[in-house]
Amino acid sequence: MKQAHDLQSRDTLCKREVRPFDIVSSRKGHDAGRLFIVLRADNGWVFLSDGKTRKLDNPKKKSVKHIGFEKASGWTPPLSASSARADKLIRAELGKYRGEVRGERGTKIVKG
Repeated sequence: MKQAHDLQSRDTLCKREVRPFDIVSSRKGHDAGRLFIVLRADNGWVFLSDGKTRKLDNPKKKSVKHIGFEKASGWTPPLSASSARADKLIRAELGKYRGEVRGERGTKIVKG
């Protein structure tokens, strides 16, 4: 019984925290473990893009129950950017976040 309550409160927390342009990870499905940027949140659903397989023109619709919050990015794409340019910026932002995570954990390999 306690576990169901914990899951329910976690889902509520996730719904409250996820905002457009936050970085999230997929927790369920064939894309589990992949990073995405939230484009829009709507009634328990989020629309996600990674700039590569799920581009700005065709975002992934996923339940907030199946994602995990990673970081509030504070990033917004320029309004004048074309779709292809915006996808490139999304990939760059996700790559920058991956680099930060690797650097914090000390797993970044430096060739010398």
